[in-house]
Amino acid sequence: MTYLEDFNGGSLVGKPIMHMHHNSGYGRESLPTLEALAKLEGFVLMPMPVEHPGEDQSAIWPQVMAYRTDYILLWAWGVMNAVALRGAIGAGCPVDQMMGIRWSAAESDQRPPRLPRAGGLHQRGADMGEARVKCRTPAAAGCTHILGWKFDAVRAAILDAIADGPISNEDLKDKVGARLDAATLETIGKLGWHVVTVELEVRG
Repeated sequence: MTYLEDFNGGSLVGKPIMHMHHNSGYGRESLPTLEALAKLEGFVLMPMPVEHPGEDQSAIWPQVMAYRTDYILLWAWGVMNAVALRGAIGAGCPVDQMMGIRWSAAESDQRPPRLPRAGGLHQRGADMGEARVKCRTPAAAGCTHILGWKFDAVRAAILDAIADGPISNEDLKDKVGARLDAATLETIGKLGWHVVTVELEVRG
């Protein structure tokens, strides 16, 4: 959830997130934690159990389309993975908005829908293993953790922008944006939030 929060500029408030899980102890084990996080972070958790072996998902994908689910957490195994990816494609749900645990992101499970691996399912542990920088936030006693590459890119742009003298916050955002390449701007999330947060660390 920290990864999704960072990707969305530090907030998941109001976002519908589906927990699509194998209806077993394995699939349900994360529910108490996700329910607690939903109350704390303000996102809308949509538990969606799938009966063994996981092939019948006909009731799920119409709901994904109806509720415009922002993200799907996939706690699956075996055939359930490939069926879920086919279902996502059929429902017009971008597969890069699905995050699966280790048992949900095997190459063999992603191959049937002919998904390019680079644009496929996020695997919990891959992105979560990246270095993060702890930062203060404008909120009293608040803190967050920003992916290292995001922090470094924004920090370098801020230092370059303020080198010529004082600058307003609004102008700083524009100048930082002008100094970041297109690929960074496309993937960084909410630029304004990152600028404000990283600037707190830059100015000490």
